[in-house]
Amino acid sequence: MVFDFSRNIHPHCHTYLDHDLPNDDEGGFSIYLQGNAILNKPLNVLMIAVPLVLQNVLTSAFAYLTCQKFKQPHNIAAPAALIGASDFFELAAAVAITLFGAVSPVVLVTTVGVLTEVPVMLILVKLVNKTKHWFPEPTTES
Repeated sequence: MVFDFSRNIHPHCHTYLDHDLPNDDEGGFSIYLQGNAILNKPLNVLMIAVPLVLQNVLTSAFAYLTCQKFKQPHNIAAPAALIGASDFFELAAAVAITLFGAVSPVVLVTTVGVLTEVPVMLILVKLVNKTKHWFPEPTTES
C-alpha cells in the first residue's frame, strides 16, 4: 500500500510544485544539482572532504584531550569535544544557497560538509562513549 502524501498538501503548494519550481537549467534543487557535481567530480569532493574530516577529528581530539589533561569529568569533556567538532553545515548550506544560488561551488562545499559531518560525528560519539573510563567521576556539590 502506498500512502498518498499529496492529499495533505495545500492546493497552492501543488501549483508551486507542479509549475513554479525551476528546472535543471534554472537552478533546480541544490542537493540534486550538487549530487551530479559529487558524482562527476570526485576529486573535487575528496579535496573538500579530507580537510573537513581532519578538522572535525583534530578539533574534537584537542578539546577532549585538553579536558582530560585538566581532569574534567566525562560529562564536560564529551560535549566539549562534540560541540567543538560540529560545523553547522546545514545553516551554511542555507546561507550559501541564498547568497550564491543553488549551482554555486560554495553550495557544493556545504553539501559535502553535511555529508561528511554526520558519519564523522557518529564515529566521534562512539569513541567518546568508549573512552569514558579515561575521566574522573563527576563530583556532586551540595
